[in-house]
Amino acid sequence: LDGGSTWSPMSASAGTFNEVTEAVTASTTAPSTRGSYSLCVRGTDSSANTGGQTCTTLTVADNTGPAAGTVAADPNPVDFNQPIIISAILDDTAFGGSNIASAQYSLDGGSTWSPMSASDGAFNEVIETVTASTSAPDTLGDYSMCVRGTDYSGNTGGLTCITLTVNDNSGPLASNLATDPFTVSFNETMTITATIDDTSAGGSTILSADYSLDGGPWTAMSAQDGAFDQVTEVVTSTATAPASQGDYELCVRGQDAVPNTGTPSCITLSVYSTMGPLTSDVVAIPNPVIFSHPLTITANISDTNTGGSDIAWAEYTLDGGTTWTRMEAVDDLFDEVIEAVIAPGPGGTNFAPSTQGSYNLCVRGADTNNDIGPQTCTTLQVDDDQGPLASNLVVIPN
Repeated sequence: LDGGSTWSPMSASAGTFNEVTEAVTASTTAPSTRGSYSLCVRGTDSSANTGGQTCTTLTVADNTGPAAGTVAADPNPVDFNQPIIISAILDDTAFGGSNIASAQYSLDGGSTWSPMSASDGAFNEVIETVTASTSAPDTLGDYSMCVRGTDYSGNTGGLTCITLTVNDNSGPLASNLATDPFTVSFNETMTITATIDDTSAGGSTILSADYSLDGGPWTAMSAQDGAFDQVTEVVTSTATAPASQGDYELCVRGQDAVPNTGTPSCITLSVYSTMGPLTSDVVAIPNPVIFSHPLTITANISDTNTGGSDIAWAEYTLDGGTTWTRMEAVDDLFDEVIEAVIAPGPGGTNFAPSTQGSYNLCVRGADTNNDIGPQTCTTLQVDDDQGPLASNLVVIPN
């Protein structure tokens, strides 16, 4: 088949070389490279004389695609959504000898295909190293990664596959974080909800979720449907708002089954108070007191358990709340959550009522939100230490 350089034996069609004229035959395999070949036959007689060769043209066509070998992914295993480089060697040497025309890869066992490139920049050889840069799937698992090639005769070769292992090293995403009600009063019960989703973070089942308030400890939440068994879960928890008003950072995070803990998602929780401060330790000095004599009134005003705002002012009444008289901060400035108050203030004068009797002495305060607290009262006893005055003395007759 090579113009006479090498020769292979043939057989007599009748089974034995014993005639002057013999029909001869041979079974062989066509060359592995497409093209036109000079097929020549010659014979030798029993006197060991070899005759001249007679030739014809054998045309070998290429009807088989190239083989794909050395298929690899770097890295493998790989984290979900991370870059990978796919490589392979396509070889048509033994399948027709045509130049490689194109290459493709698949990550789903051959259902869908994507193009690859020749490493040397051009498809123009019988053997080509091919590559493709892509991203790993976004869901963990084992994938059938396959490569195939097509030669310039239009023949697509069989696919060669390896297993690409995709790992999940990222936690799920937390979103849609909300509270009901949105703005809460101090110590009010609220419901926290959020969505935990691992769909684009590895595709693992959600294992748990928890929340933290203002950097505090993490507290477990529940799956709204009753079980953590899906890639996406709506989670919920009932909590108590802080005891002091203000803005707090509320965060929720989730954990998947790997387990990977996701980055917390946070919102600002605004806590307000509609209750004014509480008054305690109302004292009148002296008590009892002589009518119209100097009198000192003291008390403590605290917003610690009613919102945590600073105290703004305090006042007292001796007539059941018809008239109120302002008091002073003992430290001269209303700027704390707890204030000791006094009346009169420095340099002031305060007098007991001018009529003896029992008086309901009440004190109340307000915070900086202008929430006025309930009054706290004590009994002030006003005494009379003087006899009556005599006047309009008349003697009749005089």
